[in-house]
Formats: sequence, C-alpha cells, structure tokens
Amino acid sequence: MLDKFRPKTTIKPAHTGGKSLLTNKLVLNKRNGLIFIAMFAVVGASLLVISRAATSFMAFEPETGTLAAGATSVANANASGGRVLAFGGAATPAPTPAPTGKVYYISPSGSDTNSGTSTSSPWRTLGKVNSTVLNPGEAVLFQGGQTFSGVLTPRGSGNSSNSTLYSSYGTGKATITGNKPMQLTAIHHVTISNLIIDGAGSTCVSDTASGAGNQYVIWDSLEVRNCYIGFQMINLGDAYNTIMSSYIHDTVESGLILVGQSGGAGHLTLGPGWVVKDNSIQRVGKADDGGCGVPGLGYGAHGIYLQTMQPKILRNDIGFYSCEGGQAVSNRSPGALIEGNYLHDGPTGISYFNYSASTGAGQYTTIVRYNRFYNMCRPVAPCASGYGISVSAEANAGSRPNPDNWIIHNNTFMSPNARGIAIAYRGGVATMLAIQNNVFAGSWGFGQLEVTSPPANYTEDYNDFSATNGGGHGAHDITANPLLSSAPVLSLGAGSPAIDRGTTSVSVTTFSPACDGAPLHYCGSAPDMGAVEH
Repeated sequence: MLDKFRPKTTIKPAHTGGKSLLTNKLVLNKRNGLIFIAMFAVVGASLLVISRAATSFMAFEPETGTLAAGATSVANANASGGRVLAFGGAATPAPTPAPTGKVYYISPSGSDTNSGTSTSSPWRTLGKVNSTVLNPGEAVLFQGGQTFSGVLTPRGSGNSSNSTLYSSYGTGKATITGNKPMQLTAIHHVTISNLIIDGAGSTCVSDTASGAGNQYVIWDSLEVRNCYIGFQMINLGDAYNTIMSSYIHDTVESGLILVGQSGGAGHLTLGPGWVVKDNSIQRVGKADDGGCGVPGLGYGAHGIYLQTMQPKILRNDIGFYSCEGGQAVSNRSPGALIEGNYLHDGPTGISYFNYSASTGAGQYTTIVRYNRFYNMCRPVAPCASGYGISVSAEANAGSRPNPDNWIIHNNTFMSPNARGIAIAYRGGVATMLAIQNNVFAGSWGFGQLEVTSPPANYTEDYNDFSATNGGGHGAHDITANPLLSSAPVLSLGAGSPAIDRGTTSVSVTTFSPACDGAPLHYCGSAPDMGAVEH
C-alpha cells in the first residue's frame, strides 16, 4: 500500500495536544531512486536553521497557481515545490539564498537600550520590535519558552532573494499573546515561524480591508490557539501567501478566513491567492449554536473559509469543526486545487458557493483529489446527516451560474448517515463535471452521489458505490465492499475489488505508471479507485 499523504514523522497532527509537530530527523524526499537528506538545526522543536550558522535561515517561496484556462494536463501540484513539513507528503526544498543581514534577539531579561544583536544584549519588548523596520535578510528572534505580551506588527519587507524573518531562538517556541496579537499591514516576502500565537479570545492573526495587501508572506510551524478567529486576512491585495505546517486549534469562530475580493458580488482580479498546506486545524467553531451547548454565533464556523483566486489546500488535517452547518473547506474561489486532505468529524467536508460575477463558465477548473472524508456529521451524538462534498450555484450567489469546471477524482468517502457528493447546477450552464475513481463506503442514509441539473459535459464513471442507492450510472462503476482499513488511513485491503479498477482517462489530468507513491502515479494495470494506491 502506497500512501501518498501519510505523515513522514510518527506524530499524527490531530492528536499532538499542542506539542511540537517536528522531529529532528527527516528524510526529505525520495524521487527517482535518490534519497535527499538535509542537515538542519532545531529552534525549540521546530525546523528553522538549515546551516550551522545560528543567524542563517532559508526562506521558501509559496506555491502559486493551479490549472490555467485551456490547459490540457495537470502536473502534481506538490511534486517539485514547497518544503518538507511535519506531516503529509514529501516535497523537494526550494530555498532562496540564506540572508546575511542583522539578527535581533528579544528576551524578557533584556533592555530596549541594548544593541539587540546578540543573545547577551537582547531587546525586551514588542514595542521595540515594532519600531524597527527590517531590511531584506534581517531577522527578529524571540527567546523560546518565554511569553511576550502585546501586539506584533512586522515592519519592513524582504525581496525574492531574501525574506525577513520573525521566529524563536533557544529552547521551545516563544509565545506572543494579547488582543489581536499579530497584525500585518502592507508587507511582502516575510517569513513568520516557530512561534505560539495566543489570542486570549481575540482574533490571532489579522490584517485590514483597507490599504495595500500582504504578499509572499509565509507562516510556518506556528501554534495558533485560543482565538476568536485563527487567521482573518481580508485585504483585497492579499496574494501569494502560504500557511504551512502549523497547528491551529480551539477557536470560537472559524480557523482561517482568507479573502481576496470584496463582498459577495465582488470581482476576482488578483491571484493566485493562498496556499494552505500540511496544517492541523482542530476544534473550531466552539461557540456556534448547533447543539454543542455553547450558543453564540448563530451560524456554522469553518476550518478554512476561502474567497480568493486559485487557492491550494494541500494535505491538511481538519477535524472537529462546528456543530451545525460548518465546513472543513468552505470555498468561494474559482480554480482551487484541494488535494490530499483528511476531512472528518464535521457537517461537511468541502463546499462551494459561487461568489464571482466576473468569471465565465469554464474559465477555471477546480480539482478535488486524493482526499479522505470520514465521520461527516455533527461532531456530537447523534450523528446527523452531512456531506462529503457539496457544490451549489444557488445559496448566497443569487442567479450567477457556477463558473468552474469541476474534476473530482480518487477520493475516499466513509461516513454514516451522510451524502458523499451533492452537486446542484443551474440548468444550461456550459461547464464540465467529472466524477471518477472515487470510493464511497459506509452505512449511508442518503444517496452517495446526487447531481441536480448536471452540465452537458458530465462524466460519472469508474466509481465504487458500496450501497445500491449510490447514484452512479457509469458503465465501469462497481457496487462492492472496497475492504477499507479504518480511518484515517482508509486504504484498500488485499483483494479489494477497487484495486486497478480506476481509469487514467480523467479530464485534464495525466497519470503515470510508476509505483513510487507519488500523486497521479499508480502501481498496477490502472489506478486504483479511492485516495490510496494499494
């Protein structure tokens, strides 16, 4: 069994309890028979330093873009970019040159009258940090294991060769806590890593809707906790940003709210928007009014709310979110790639509502693949009906048609009393919909696939429906027990009828016969059905 998206370390992100998510031994990647290994130092328990020099760090550009209009193939979105992370997938490092600028140290035992340029002469306060404009390649490091009260407002920007850095030094991660403890305004090429951001009930990381946006910002290996909202980034100009390898948990409302346009009928002009990868997002929407005993919101909260352009949601673990109406990924963005995620213990895995009035039908393609959906229902007993994927051109969208092509392939759905995929199109919309190579398992109280008013270019085939009310009609569909292992792995057991029963003929997607565990690669005579290649 080749699992493309299982953790490379032994730590499962959903059950870390706030502890470090990184180990100090990592095999970075295995590709074409070669094993790539990196030497690194550890700040706290998290990856920061790639060389032995204490002042060196490596910045990583975010991945950008998804399938372009008119493209004929889709390369694996993570095969050649990104960085090795605490969990999920393997990726080749893509560093920019190490900076040579100043490093400033902050400690509760320091003084703002010190030089700040050594651990023996550190600064003391966030106020001193906020008054300092960093140049490309410069860094601010907070003493690990210590708490700094107030608001961090990074100033100064890097460039494409040298980011600026805000991080920790010494043992453990430093904690920034206060009312809206991290606020960003018009910065770019900045890396923020290895910190604990504690909102004390307020929104933890935020910007404003006015003024210039923030671009090429990387948040890496953070713990974001005790927030009203984890991230609330709502500026029109926010683009090319990455949230990665972080633990975001216990929020009153949503985990991430990432917006790149104005209003429900806004025009989407910037992009690509956000990359959200290799994070654990748990226990969000703790104050919704859906029956969890903590009334307050009046609406469902979400793991990730997206209203941007061409986002990438890769290899995240999102669970125990909201109690009524919440979605692990609530997407209002065209051209999304949603790949390799674990979505569980909430009402809906992925939802889509068309919020764009400026994109034409079929101009962008949304791809949903290699995701695992399980326990899709309210995370309290009794389990009420939920959805794996819900696509609508109706709610909150007036009369606007669904603008995207949709390709949904190689996912695994295993939930009680739920629907696998429910899609409602307005009649006559000239877009493409393909649903192929998926596995639907579990005791379903509703149809496993429901498509209302499908587009003319609609393909449903090569799916395994474990129930007779599955809803499939393809000539190569099967109705059989896929012999899945238990969640979260959900791999096909030996002798599964879904092995080698998929197809390589998935629209704008190129598979390769290579048994190496990479996405879009397969071992036997054909791809397996489901998210995990046997």
